[in-house]
Amino acid sequence: MFNREQAIQELIDNDFSDIFNLGQEEGAMLESILRNGFKGYAEMTDEELMQELDERGISHSFDDEYDGQPDEAQEWHDFDPDC
Repeated sequence: MFNREQAIQELIDNDFSDIFNLGQEEGAMLESILRNGFKGYAEMTDEELMQELDERGISHSFDDEYDGQPDEAQEWHDFDPDC
């Protein structure tokens, strides 16, 4: 089942990971956002969110139930905020 909030969080986590590990492709993405702006995931339709997830190879079959556990990005941040 598609969970909109979890999809948005997955995309944000993926963006943070990419930006902190800038390669040429991620640098181009950041440059495009800074140059042209960004619509924002909350403003996207469910179809646009699913397309974005698909393009990044992120599954969009999320549980509606949040288990309260931190994701990998949060665990790394809690372990080493400077990473």
